Amino acid sequence: HVELPADLKGVLSYTGPSARLLVNRALVGIIDRTAERLDPELRLPVTLRKGSNRILVKVADGRSGRFTLRIQDAAGRAARFTASQTV
Repeated sequence: HVELPADLKGVLSYTGPSARLLVNRALVGIIDRTAERLDPELRLPVTLRKGSNRILVKVADGRSGRFTLRIQDAAGRAARFTASQTV
C-alpha cells in the first residue's frame, strides 16, 4: 500500500518480466513479454487517490520474478508517499 497526501495523476514505470498490474483492484496493465516485443521500461498511466492505495504486481515468471516499479507524477518526477509492505 502507498499513502498519498493528495490525489495524483501520474505513471507507474515498470521493468521486469510479464505481469499484471492492479491499482485499487482495477487492472491498469497487462505486460506479456512472450507475445509482444516491448521496451524494457513501460509507463502506465494511473490515478492514485488521496490516502491509501493498493498496488498489486502479479509477476508471471515465478523463477526470476525480479521487477522494479516507480511511482511518478505526470512530469516524470518521483511521487512523494508513505509505503507499507505486505506480502
